[in-house]
Amino acid sequence: MFTPERWAAAFINAVSEGNPGSGANSGPGKLDDAAASAAIGEGLDLLRAVSPLVSAIPGSVSGTFAAAQLERMIRKALPAATAKQEIVVRFILLLIKKNLFRYIDAVIKEIEAKLDHLRGILPVTLESAAAPDKDFQESLKKQLMEKTSARGIKLDTRIVPDLLGVCRLRIGGDIIDASLRSQLQRMSVDLVRGVDLAAPQGGF
Repeated sequence: MFTPERWAAAFINAVSEGNPGSGANSGPGKLDDAAASAAIGEGLDLLRAVSPLVSAIPGSVSGTFAAAQLERMIRKALPAATAKQEIVVRFILLLIKKNLFRYIDAVIKEIEAKLDHLRGILPVTLESAAAPDKDFQESLKKQLMEKTSARGIKLDTRIVPDLLGVCRLRIGGDIIDASLRSQLQRMSVDLVRGVDLAAPQGGF
């Protein structure tokens, strides 16, 4: 079973240690968080740039033969690769040899998540029935940074027409639901249970 987490971790270890053959627990070449973050970011940018070019190659890009052909092309186009470029090339070629290049987007996404974590950036998904304006988004980011002590917020907005009002936040595995629909559903449950809605309930 393919696990993008393992491939992302291998890529991060190689890039942050500056050695394509480094193991996960190599000590001497280990960088501090700031240097590792910069190195991983550079490697990720290269991976993002090269992957679409490989995907655009006609035919099946998988297997040892395809990897060998691609490597010859790369060596001609890039005769003097930098250390980071070499790591990215070897990583892509290994995925191709093992018939796993089709998962490259999942690997990139996992690398992005690990890099965000290293940088103290909190990924948040904001779901709402209509597109939230910029002022609201900036205000929300500021509040979340204050409450979570995150260095930054990566806000992903999604339109969910079923939400009748307000919004829903997804932060990691947690969901903060402030939608009108959720409030109506709670009211329905209370009605079924025979709760006296006229009595103070503490609001929503």
